[in-house]
Amino acid sequence: MPFLGNSYLFDWDEINFAECAREMIVSQNYFQVQIDFKPFWEKPPLFIWMQVLCMKIFGINEFAARLPNAIFGVITLLTLYVLGTKQRDKAFGFFWTAMFMGSILPSVYFKSGIIDPVFNYFIFCAIYQIICMEQENKTNIKRAVYTGIFLGLAVLTKGPVGFLIPVLVFVVVRLYQLNFRIPFVNILVLLVTMSAVVSIWIVLEIQAHGTKVLIQFIEYQIRLFKTEDAGHGQPFFYHFVVFLLGCFPLSAFAFRGQFTKPVESNEKILHSYMNALFWVVMILFSIVKTKIVHYSSLLYFPGAYAAAQLIYRVYASASVRLKWDFYLIYSFGYFIFGVATTFVPFIATQTEFIQSLIKDDFGKQNVLAPVSWHWLLGLVGIVFLTGFGLSLYYYRKKNMAIGISIGAVTMLIWLNLVNYFFVPRIQQYSQGPPVQFFIEKSNKNAYLHTWKYKSYAHYFYGKRPIDYPENARNQEWLLKGDIDKPVYVVSKSNNAKELEEYCPDCIILQKKWGFYMYSRTPKK
Repeated sequence: MPFLGNSYLFDWDEINFAECAREMIVSQNYFQVQIDFKPFWEKPPLFIWMQVLCMKIFGINEFAARLPNAIFGVITLLTLYVLGTKQRDKAFGFFWTAMFMGSILPSVYFKSGIIDPVFNYFIFCAIYQIICMEQENKTNIKRAVYTGIFLGLAVLTKGPVGFLIPVLVFVVVRLYQLNFRIPFVNILVLLVTMSAVVSIWIVLEIQAHGTKVLIQFIEYQIRLFKTEDAGHGQPFFYHFVVFLLGCFPLSAFAFRGQFTKPVESNEKILHSYMNALFWVVMILFSIVKTKIVHYSSLLYFPGAYAAAQLIYRVYASASVRLKWDFYLIYSFGYFIFGVATTFVPFIATQTEFIQSLIKDDFGKQNVLAPVSWHWLLGLVGIVFLTGFGLSLYYYRKKNMAIGISIGAVTMLIWLNLVNYFFVPRIQQYSQGPPVQFFIEKSNKNAYLHTWKYKSYAHYFYGKRPIDYPENARNQEWLLKGDIDKPVYVVSKSNNAKELEEYCPDCIILQKKWGFYMYSRTPKK
């Protein structure tokens, strides 16, 4: 919970979803997701509804936009502990929970305003219910209903991939084991239940607006799989690297942990499903053309399980020890993040050196922002190095409970310090000037616009009204037409000259570290 509202929302995704929630409140149209008060077919409404609820209570701000994920962070950790304890014992439940909580990206995402933490939770719960049905190997209508509810909620959160992933995982496990343990009645009930949950939104959407938005939604999902979207094309191994670095220290245990045999025979099914989930997600999103960090965030559940498997074996057996691959990955992540946060405050003050490494004019101007970096901020990195150095000491001593406890607590302290001291400073380079400009102009009777770069900041922070005129969405009219009130435009420095040539009437108001702010006033 700490510092959820300490920094601006990040363009694009955080601001995008928060703006959808704001527009629901402003328009009082709670059954259709909108951007710029136009139908937005890329996402279903469930997560947006959660943000709306929080905004109704706490106001339209960063804290409310991020609060749903913080709440689900607590729920997720409690769920992992309960399920781990049920499958084996309290020690395993603790290791599974602490590995998830004490790794970088899993904890970071619970402080964000993106959809994936909630989406991943519903998928994981659906898969766990399937695991339980396999373990019970009998007709259980209640279990099937729970599975269908979680699948339906996953689809309502982010779309059909919420159904696709559990199906692929189920098929992979069945092909590997060559048997079918779930009664047909269970399958039928869960499909009917899922359809009923999803239809709550679909029926209302069709009744209110027809099928057009739903067709566009399906077309978008297909396009996302087949083509690179929004410039997010990356190499095939992208998500492997993200997991290896972003999930420190979880990733140091996870790969060998996948080959660790379960202690209890009943846990073999859980083990098979967690391994299948890991590789289905890794391979699926490596194939998908659009690659963004959070697309593979479902890996955190099976990754933490695999890590807990290895930790538990070392904890429970005198003959099992951590191997060279653990020390290699652990040491690599330890120095990367520890040294980085120790020396960033010193490096950030060397603007001439940083500029010499940057070829882009916009980037060169970014680093000139007068951000205050005091040397004492390097102590944040010292906290990381000290805490994880101690955890490594206890790992070498085979005292896994103390080692993982120190590591998890250190991670939470370090991430909160980074969130409080580092993130707002970094944002001053990346998006501070335009956000501050849009906030300043939000109470003016004017049009806000960006030139040659995509952003949702002028919608959310500029408080775009519901009665925004249609012609004001036309760039040519804004910059060349007969406007009825002032237009404020933000451009990046490398596109500023082109803007000035396109719109000679635009008068520059200020230049701030790579961002140029212009105004155009109506002719008298």
